[in-house]
Amino acid sequence: MTSMAEHEAFTAWSEEHGVEINGIAPAKLPGRGLGMVAQRPIKKGEILVSVPAKLLVTTASPLVRKYKLPSHCAPHGQLAAALTLSHDELDEGQKIWRATWPTRDDFQTTPLLWSAELQALLPEHAKQLLQKQKEKYRKDMGNLDNVIPQPKREVFLYYWLLVNSRCFYWVIPSPKRRRGPRPPKLAPDDCMALCPFADYFNHADHGCDFATNARKGWITCDRDYNEGEEVYVSYGNHNNDMLLAEYGFILEQNCWDEVMLDEAIMPRLSASQKELLEEYGFLGNYVLDNDQICHRSQAVLRVLLQPKGKSVRFLRGDDDGESEQGLVDELRVKVLREYKSTIEKRLETIMGMDGESMSQRVILTDRWKQILGLLEKRCVSGG
Repeated sequence: MTSMAEHEAFTAWSEEHGVEINGIAPAKLPGRGLGMVAQRPIKKGEILVSVPAKLLVTTASPLVRKYKLPSHCAPHGQLAAALTLSHDELDEGQKIWRATWPTRDDFQTTPLLWSAELQALLPEHAKQLLQKQKEKYRKDMGNLDNVIPQPKREVFLYYWLLVNSRCFYWVIPSPKRRRGPRPPKLAPDDCMALCPFADYFNHADHGCDFATNARKGWITCDRDYNEGEEVYVSYGNHNNDMLLAEYGFILEQNCWDEVMLDEAIMPRLSASQKELLEEYGFLGNYVLDNDQICHRSQAVLRVLLQPKGKSVRFLRGDDDGESEQGLVDELRVKVLREYKSTIEKRLETIMGMDGESMSQRVILTDRWKQILGLLEKRCVSGG
């Protein structure tokens, strides 16, 4: 486990190299690891951290460029490869910074590292996201097959997960060109930078903002904080399935949380009903959030209940469906209650599994219990 002395040394190194730190410091949080804590009362609008661009690690950084990595490899893979190849040849600054990073064991709750049996018990949306993550990893590994030697593949996986969890959004400024075509713009997911000291902040559903220009990146306080209070950043409006699949954690309170209901609804549809929904763009992606069941779910419930002609009028937007809302609500409650029963059996399966990591089973159990809470809320209320 990293000692506070190492974090204090990195804080001092950061300030010596141009990082401006205002009113905050990393601190150990009982039962929750490390986070950024206010050292005094902080006001909304204060700039808490400012990091010069020269300290960021991007695909344009000397640390990455010196390895002449394949240009067709995604920035995520290039960053992970550079960190892997430099693992045993760090300068003093890199040693001090990397000493504060999470260990491989800290990533055990990330589903990419779970057994196939446990991955199969993830919520549907998390499974879909995990599949995309696996494809990204396999593609990066394939593009770097001749670069990363076999003995370092596990080290590469560690750094790939670290880049995935600690990078900030950063658009690398294009170099001035006198002639020739401009380089293609990167997709948002490829605008990545490791940002020293700023990576201490934990995520919350609401938090401070990270902004950049060509010279620096900085974090602005989103509200007033009391001394001793943890200060968060927000990665965006993400539900807990996304946070679990990508980063291996969930939030106890998340105003953006939602549940995909496809597992509960799709098996009820006949082939002709699926064709009808597909025709009008309503097949799949049925969601329930903290406040209501989505319009797509309202549509599919009506298709299950009503004759085709009446369903088509609702799908076209010609009928608001108000006259059938009571029957729709009854079916909604029935579907959700049956899904609750399915989840309760799944929870028994998870906790009865032998040979699986306890931390992995606990976080998966906690996620399903959150989903049960959302379902229960919609079973007893409208919407």
